[in-house]
Amino acid sequence: LSMKIGLLATLTSTIIAIILGIIGPTFGRRVDAVVTWFIDLVLSVPHTLVVILISIAMGGGLKGIVVGVAATHWTSLTRVIRAEVMQINTMISQLAGGMLVSTEIFVVTLVFSLPLGLLIAFGRMSKNKVLQGIVKTYISIMRGTPLMLQLMVVYFGPYYLFGIKIKSNDYRLIAAMIGFVINYAAYFAEIYRSGIQSMPAGQYEAAKLLGYSRSQTFFRIILPQVIKRILPSVTNEVITLVKDTSLAFTISVLEMFAIAKALASSQTSMIPFVAAGVFYYIFNLVVAVVMEWIEKKLSYYE
Repeated sequence: LSMKIGLLATLTSTIIAIILGIIGPTFGRRVDAVVTWFIDLVLSVPHTLVVILISIAMGGGLKGIVVGVAATHWTSLTRVIRAEVMQINTMISQLAGGMLVSTEIFVVTLVFSLPLGLLIAFGRMSKNKVLQGIVKTYISIMRGTPLMLQLMVVYFGPYYLFGIKIKSNDYRLIAAMIGFVINYAAYFAEIYRSGIQSMPAGQYEAAKLLGYSRSQTFFRIILPQVIKRILPSVTNEVITLVKDTSLAFTISVLEMFAIAKALASSQTSMIPFVAAGVFYYIFNLVVAVVMEWIEKKLSYYE
């Protein structure tokens, strides 16, 4: 009977190994690591039988058998878990480095595209037909062509159009930032224009009667209201920007998506993509919370 119990314990360990092999990928555990543990399990069967016999001889009973079998395989299981934890930590650290690059693109794009978009909006509303036509053409091109194509033009354009060779290692990142800025400035310009043109003309007339200049009227009266009105649209563009930073991989910028793609290819696993998706989601969640907080702070203009 004790021998049967020992064999049942060994069979149970084998079943556990198979279950770990099935659910393992969910937690980032590679199948080959589980297979290695399973092979160690099979090779250690004679030692397991020795443990069972010694437990029976010493009167250890079922408890002694279970403890002996568990002790036999604990070292190999611990080795597998430790190796997988180290691999996950390495993957997360590499993705975090890519996330830092994505954040740099995101911040630089917002810092430069928001004010540039306002200037472009002024040109779009200008009474000068030539300036208005140039700005309208620029906005049409930026909104009508893929951002990926624009990034390639910014990066390869200096060489193919003007024969200028840029050997700086940082130019890839700089080109990505330039491409994002000029693209999103066009979108923000249209958002600004719609907000400014939605303001009642009576506010301009009232400000003029109160002695405000045109610049004072715009920056002290009109612009605060415009910002409150356009904030939901700006929030949507900002959230889209977080996800669009992944397009920088087209010119070989090592942002988070590019690193996740390389890790997934080397590991033949979907786990890096899932981890990158979690990073993007958390980033967007933080952006949404911050923009909602700003919107509440500006609610006194209503």
